[in-house]
Amino acid sequence: MANFSDTIRISFNKFVKQNLANYPTQTTVEENIMQNYLYAVATAVPLGTVSAAFYLALFLITGIPQILAAMMVMLLIVGSFLPLTFLGRAGRFHLLGLIGTSYIAILYSLLELIFSNATIYLVIGGFALIIVFGALLIPQRRLGWLAIGLLFAALMTLIEYVEPLPRYNIQDSIPLSIFIPAMTALVSVVLLLEVFRNLVVGNIQTRLLIIISIASAVPALAVGIIASTLSQRALTQAAEQALFSAATQTATAVDTFITTNLNITRNNANLLPFIDYLSWPAADRTNSVAEQQARQLLYQLARLDQTYIASYALLDVEGNVLLDTVTSNQGANEANRTYFQEALARDQEYVSDLQVDDSGVGLIFTAPIRTITDEMVVGVLRVRYRIDAIEQIIKENNDLVGEDSTPLLLDEYLLRLVDLRAPILLLAPIAPLSTTDLELLRATNRLPLSSNADTVGLADFATLLQNADADPIFTTETHPNEDSPDSVAVAHLTTKPWLVAYHVEQEIFLVPIQTQQRIMFFATIAITLSILGLAIWQSRAFTRPIQELTDAAERITDGDLTTTVPITSQDEIGVLSASFNAMTSQLQELFNTMEQRVQSRTEALTISAEVGRRLTTILDESELVRAVVQQVRDAFSYYHVHIYLFDKNKETLYMAGGTGEAGRQMLAAGHSITPGRGLVGQAATTGAVVLISDVGQSPDWLPNPLLPDTRAEAAVPIALGEDVLGVLDVQHNLVNGLQDIDTELLSSIANQVAIALRNARLYAEREIQAQRATLINDINQKILNTTDMSTAMQVAVRELGRISQAELVRINLISDTTNGKDNDA
Repeated sequence: MANFSDTIRISFNKFVKQNLANYPTQTTVEENIMQNYLYAVATAVPLGTVSAAFYLALFLITGIPQILAAMMVMLLIVGSFLPLTFLGRAGRFHLLGLIGTSYIAILYSLLELIFSNATIYLVIGGFALIIVFGALLIPQRRLGWLAIGLLFAALMTLIEYVEPLPRYNIQDSIPLSIFIPAMTALVSVVLLLEVFRNLVVGNIQTRLLIIISIASAVPALAVGIIASTLSQRALTQAAEQALFSAATQTATAVDTFITTNLNITRNNANLLPFIDYLSWPAADRTNSVAEQQARQLLYQLARLDQTYIASYALLDVEGNVLLDTVTSNQGANEANRTYFQEALARDQEYVSDLQVDDSGVGLIFTAPIRTITDEMVVGVLRVRYRIDAIEQIIKENNDLVGEDSTPLLLDEYLLRLVDLRAPILLLAPIAPLSTTDLELLRATNRLPLSSNADTVGLADFATLLQNADADPIFTTETHPNEDSPDSVAVAHLTTKPWLVAYHVEQEIFLVPIQTQQRIMFFATIAITLSILGLAIWQSRAFTRPIQELTDAAERITDGDLTTTVPITSQDEIGVLSASFNAMTSQLQELFNTMEQRVQSRTEALTISAEVGRRLTTILDESELVRAVVQQVRDAFSYYHVHIYLFDKNKETLYMAGGTGEAGRQMLAAGHSITPGRGLVGQAATTGAVVLISDVGQSPDWLPNPLLPDTRAEAAVPIALGEDVLGVLDVQHNLVNGLQDIDTELLSSIANQVAIALRNARLYAEREIQAQRATLINDINQKILNTTDMSTAMQVAVRELGRISQAELVRINLISDTTNGKDNDA
């Protein structure tokens, strides 16, 4: 390659000398610029022509308009050299260099407007071309290079963020994905050869500039790449954890619905009107008082949730529908239905899989009805819920991890039970079903008899779902004919062999990560350009005294004996050495500071992700609060951390947990704050972060005698959307010990705490509901086990007193006599 370069230079040296007479009077520098211009023509025109021919051939094969546009850009680059020649003929050599280099930067940035996934190659290639053309055409105006480089970086950044036109992904074309990197490598080789040539034959200023640039820019680029990689990894892990938490939350919500209704069905099956009715002989039931009471109770229960309950029904032990709120079902026999058989076989409440019948698609809860005395099963209570009930739960868990994120509910055969994105695919299997499975599903009313169970042809999705226990987070196509694959997290239900596949388009899922990458990438470019600008300025400042000494020596050699040197050579060398050492020391300090900040930021993001991961495993609210304050304090070495939560009426912020002895004392004293008062109260009222870097300068700060060393404080709202649950309050014992970077991380942790708090409260509510249902059932059973009214009332009084811990419990009965007096029990 070096021999090729020298051959071109020798040939054009001869050509230039033969044609310099066509130009105005020129200096040696101008002659060199013209010579370099012709050398650039000889290098760039063949490369541009080859690139244009390649794009033309690829366009003729594919017909993709963006490739034709890339060919036009290459032709513009090649054609730009002809009009620039007239500037050289007019003697405007510096203008020729500035315009030519700028023109190359602008046209090359247009490729970013045409192609996506090529930014790194275009940035490297574009800056290589700017440096090469700048060195050739404007060797004495290196600040001009920098200005053109900034122009190129600004255009690339603007196009990347705005993206005004549809771009073609180079990864979709194997020739493009090979050609563009190859051309970038070739241009980089040309740059390296030019750098090597200047290191050998260039002047002191050029060599010093190259050495400083390499010594400063390469570490900056390396640090930027490492920081971007670590940041991307941390953000990806956090996003995947949020997606998995959303899947788990949705699965928990469906489990809660099923568990709650199983308990309700079991309790309702023990109601006396049902037991009395089914205990009557079959011949005496019709039009009996017991039948009227049972029917009335069925309608009352059905009206409790008219939106989602399709029907309530009583079945005898032979499966005959005796009473049903949908009267057309009365007289039918459901003995062959799985939900009836399982309730009798298990002798307990049961929830079916989704059932398909004339009334639509629904979920059926059943529970055996037993007599009070001998607990003999005399029938089954059947409750039919519409599929809308499950769909509503799924809707409530939409958009948990961003716009257009949604859960997909599947059963063990990978039938789509709820798919809000594609409702038409209801009960469509993802994987092909065997004939045996298809017949079984039809026989058990899980598929319509008329259905041919067409699959949606997503074999990869099916395989990943089957392996979700080992790898619950993956990327695949979840719906046919999607423009881009989805990021998916899978969580299993505990009440049914179902699973929730929470999915979001990968383009949306990766937006925060890609944004962060862009910021890091262009920040690295900006820092590198800044360093190059500083290097250019410093090299000129360092070499100017040496150049002055050289000029003075040349003038003296020419015979000008009157020339004087204002300073001695020893003094100049000393000043030069001291200035160079100062510059390198400042650069090293700048890099060390930048690297330390990047490392600290990366460590903080990692710690934040780890804290969030731990929080997802805690379901007890008190334990969760204790864990948060302790982990945040230990992770970031804060002076004090505590959490305030709103009471039920949102009238008071009570302290739920704090670190150290001060936290223990405040917790024991029931410390609380009124909303709107102090930093914590302001954060709770406004829903915005309140940061005071120096509490001594803030009139709103409320001092605490238990925390005398507080110098900085940040109050971060713990909120779910617009709903503020509480405040995470952090204090530091150093002025300016808390900065915006702390509040960003604390806000991330607070968001995770909000989700964890909601999960813990949902879990606690479910536990309370279960305990309450069990307690009511126990009391009901004890009352039902009595043989007379007096004993039943005594049992009721005793159990109510024990539960409420009241000093006096009394039941008043209204006498049937006309005197109106009450009897007490």
